[in-house]
Amino acid sequence: MRVGLFVTCLIDLMRPEIGFSVIKLIERAGFEGRGAASGRRAADNPAYNSGRAPHRRAISPKKTLREFEQFDYVVVPSGSCGGMIRAHYGDLFRDDPELMGRYGRLQPKVFELTEFLASVAKAELKPGPFEGPVTYHDSCSGLRELGREGAAAARRLLAQGRRAGETR
Repeated sequence: MRVGLFVTCLIDLMRPEIGFSVIKLIERAGFEGRGAASGRRAADNPAYNSGRAPHRRAISPKKTLREFEQFDYVVVPSGSCGGMIRAHYGDLFRDDPELMGRYGRLQPKVFELTEFLASVAKAELKPGPFEGPVTYHDSCSGLRELGREGAAAARRLLAQGRRAGETR
């Protein structure tokens, strides 16, 4: 199964090593991980949330469709970007039946990273040694746009690490 990684703007501009780490996680889970085609991309949260969505329809959302419709799954390491693609792109394409049809085929394949690892890949993670407390904060966008399953998935993955740590 081929998995396309949606490289968020923050990963692209500030922390590219996160993208490489996500590809490793996807591959360790038994999938073929690929970054998307060349060029920067954005889910367009700022434009959409500030009411400037219509003029953005021709840029990033179409590019996202073009680059990711070939994959079996699309993994987004961000609740807000995953939520934008999965919950709001339909608003951008509603007046274009062809784009809406393509989006309708892509939408069910889009997953936030922890949701994909826990619910689709059913990954058994073997964390490395770590001493100290871990704090987890549910993404507000993830909860609002992706539902409670995203938070539950992240908590299941964290619980694997706790169980592994308890056996040391």
